[in-house]
Amino acid sequence: MKRKGRWATGLILAAVQLAAQAGGMYRCGNTFSDKPCPDGRELKHYASGTIHQDGGGPKELGAQLCRDRFVEHFRIENPESVRIHQVSGGQSDIIAYGASRQTTARTFQVEVMVRNAYGVFLGPEIYRCHTTDDGRRLLRYAR
Repeated sequence: MKRKGRWATGLILAAVQLAAQAGGMYRCGNTFSDKPCPDGRELKHYASGTIHQDGGGPKELGAQLCRDRFVEHFRIENPESVRIHQVSGGQSDIIAYGASRQTTARTFQVEVMVRNAYGVFLGPEIYRCHTTDDGRRLLRYAR
């Protein structure tokens, strides 16, 4: 009987030690690793099941998404002709989205400077950028 008790205690201690040594799991795009992503941006999964984005929450994610997708969204042929001066805001709103539908979204103001034919940047021009409330998906840009 003493052997079974010692064996069970040893097994429990080993399990606790393994859990303490286990680090987080990182998601880099569509792959998972026990090491941080090479580009420095990653999602870290904790034991509780929550996800934490290194580098910010929904506001920071949404602002970066609005900044990164502007040129692609408007199909600008020469990306050098556009400068994103500033992205601000990030408040949560209810917006009309689609035919007679409403959804919650984060609203950002994107200040854009555009180069004219003489090579001088003009602006800034203000665009509104709407992302999902978690900041992970672009919904639309508006003027």
